[in-house]
Amino acid sequence: MLNGLYAAMADQTPALAITGLQSSDVIGTHIQQDFGTVRLIGEVAPYSGTVMQPADNENMPNLAVRYALANRGVSHIGIPIDV
Repeated sequence: MLNGLYAAMADQTPALAITGLQSSDVIGTHIQQDFGTVRLIGEVAPYSGTVMQPADNENMPNLAVRYALANRGVSHIGIPIDV
């Protein structure tokens, strides 16, 4: 996936990556399942965020798509399994 996102960034092609994350209760605990996906993809996606509550399920994708289209770049959304 990262190869495709870097290609989109280089070509200035709008793209949205959606990744699944571990449960929100382990985010930031530095255990094995707490892998920094948002930080890793943040290297290629200037807009990279995590949906932390169900209310964000509508707003965050809307903002991510708008950012990708307006800036002709890559956006990323991480969604924990329990959200």
